Amino acid sequence: MAYTVGSAFYGIYFIVSYPAFFYFDTEIDSKSPSAQNMTIWSSFVESCGYGMIILCLLDFVRLQLEIPLSIEHSA
Repeated sequence: MAYTVGSAFYGIYFIVSYPAFFYFDTEIDSKSPSAQNMTIWSSFVESCGYGMIILCLLDFVRLQLEIPLSIEHSA
């Protein structure tokens, strides 16, 4: 079961990152004058947004599978 759940969680990263990299690549390769320039700031903001989407999807799947969130304090 660990391999199945782990693969599902890893698949979430692929589901979000594949369209993101596809979009990024089309913007870089575009020669049209209306294409937007990809700046460091826009790359940073978009990557933060993709990271938040992944975090939310991981948590939704964890809740759907009824996996408890256990944060243990070790001192």
